[in-house]
Amino acid sequence: MKRIASAILAAGFAIFCSAAWGQVTSVPNTFTSGTQAKAADVNADFAALVSALPGVSMKSFSSPTITIPAGTTSTNLGSMTINAPSYGFALVTLWGNVTTSKGINMGVSNVSAPDVSLDGIPLAVCANTSTFNNFSTQWIFTVTKGSNTFWAITEGYGASASDVSYTCYMFVQFFPNSY
Repeated sequence: MKRIASAILAAGFAIFCSAAWGQVTSVPNTFTSGTQAKAADVNADFAALVSALPGVSMKSFSSPTITIPAGTTSTNLGSMTINAPSYGFALVTLWGNVTTSKGINMGVSNVSAPDVSLDGIPLAVCANTSTFNNFSTQWIFTVTKGSNTFWAITEGYGASASDVSYTCYMFVQFFPNSY
C-alpha cells in the first residue's frame, strides 16, 4: 500500500510540475493500479522529477542503530547543501520513520549540532519504547546567495540515552526573493 501511495504521489508531483513550469516532465517508470511498485523504480521517478525542477533538492539518510544522548544535546543525522542563485528562502522538509528505545525529537536546522538548540523549531516527536514512528517536520529558512547547508537533527529527552534506527528524507525547495 505504501508503494502505491508513493507512486500516486510521484504521478501527482509530475502533473503539478508540468503545470507549474509549463513544460512536459516525464518519468522513467509507469505504474499500474493493483501491482506493486519497486522502491528503485519509485526512487528513479523522484530523481527524474527533482532534476527537472529548478531549486529543488532531495537526499536520504539512514542508520541501523545509533545512540542519542539523554537530555537536550543535539545530534546530526545528515546534511544537505544547496547553491542558491540569489537571496531568498528555503522550505526544508524532513520526513521518514524511526525506531527508538526512548523518546526523541526530530528537526531541521541551518546550524550544525551540537551548537544548535531545537527550542522554537517545529519538531516531530517520536515517543516511547521500541516503537516504529513515522514523522514529518518542516521549516522555512532565509538563505543567502551561494552555499547554504541544512541539517537533520535529533535530540533525546528524558534521563537516559536512546538507541535509534532511522530512515529519513530531506527535501529542500528554494524560492527567490524576486522573479
